[in-house]
Amino acid sequence: TNQLRRASESLLDVSRSATLGVRDAVSGTICDQIENSNISTEKFNVDEDDMEVLAAMGTVCLATLGAAQIVGETLYETSRDVARKGASVTVDVVRHTYGDTAGQVVEDASQTVGNSFRICMLGAMLETTTLSFAVAKKTGKEAIYK
Repeated sequence: TNQLRRASESLLDVSRSATLGVRDAVSGTICDQIENSNISTEKFNVDEDDMEVLAAMGTVCLATLGAAQIVGETLYETSRDVARKGASVTVDVVRHTYGDTAGQVVEDASQTVGNSFRICMLGAMLETTTLSFAVAKKTGKEAIYK
């Protein structure tokens, strides 16, 4: 079970690096383009006041996406922590009742299942619509912290 656990950890690291790397690279490019854009009122045939309103709306949209990302991350991390604590308590009970070897098997199995779940979540993020939404949320979050 230990080898399976280590293999799932390696696969999780690769999946995390690839998926989040794509998301972060695209989000960073979008943020750079937003900062460096030179949008003039002449280009869109709107007056200066309307342009300020549009800019404010864009800022609010980015802030909303960023806030959604922060709340989503908090919920995910809290759920993950609760699941880890539940697994830890289960491991302790099994270890106490059936011995160290059984406890280690349960610990390895719970880690492998958790890693597999996270790998599936990261893989699902590569779907076009999901990735687009993840990029938008990450871009909004970066806009909040700039």
